[in-house]
Order: sequence, then C-alpha cells, then structure tokens
Amino acid sequence: MSDRFEQIKARSEDIRNTTFQEFWAEVVGCSDLVKQIRSPKRRLWLTDVIEELWQQQKGKCALSGEPLEPNFEVDHIIPFSYGGGNERGNLRLVDRDSNRRRGNRGTDPTELLRYLEDAYMNR
Repeated sequence: MSDRFEQIKARSEDIRNTTFQEFWAEVVGCSDLVKQIRSPKRRLWLTDVIEELWQQQKGKCALSGEPLEPNFEVDHIIPFSYGGGNERGNLRLVDRDSNRRRGNRGTDPTELLRYLEDAYMNR
C-alpha cells in the first residue's frame, strides 16, 4: 500500500512540475509579445520617485528588509527582461547585492501574467 502511495505521489509531482514548466513557457512567450508591442525604455530615475520609494520603504531594502546601502538600486518588480515597465507600482529600492542574487528569478508567473495582461490592455 505504501509503495502505491509513493508512486502516485511521485507521478503527481511530475505532472505538477511539467504543468508549471509549460505554463511558465507560455507566460514568457506572452512577455515577449508585450515587449514587442510596448517596448518600454530604461530611464534615469527622477529624484522625487526615489524619495517617494525611500519613504514608502522606510529606507529598507525591499528584498532583504535591511537598511539600504548608499549603492542601492531601483529594481523592477516584474523584471525589465520580462516586459516590466517603469511605472511606480513596478519599482522598488533594493541593495545591489540582493538585486544581483535575485536577477529575474523569483517572479511569480501568475503576477507576471496579470501584469502583462494589464500592460497589453492599456497600451
């Protein structure tokens, strides 16, 4: 009985992983389409945007929660590489090291899909 349970459990995990990988591939494909339609540009950050984010985050890194170092960076929550834009709601201040470790990993596919849908509908 235990062996059968373990087999079913393992098969279930395989199906979940495969489904997630297929879903993620579709979401990344959507991000490529939105980037072609919208093509957001990188920009220099305005002082008031940085000050506003600093106040909202109370001078702490959005990823680690530690006080921001002088070399902090403006980070896109939905990465620029997935079509994330420069709107304030998609920005946060992070320490350089935390930002480098994150890269564009850690993006929730459901959040990305929701963002892309909104970007497409409001182009």
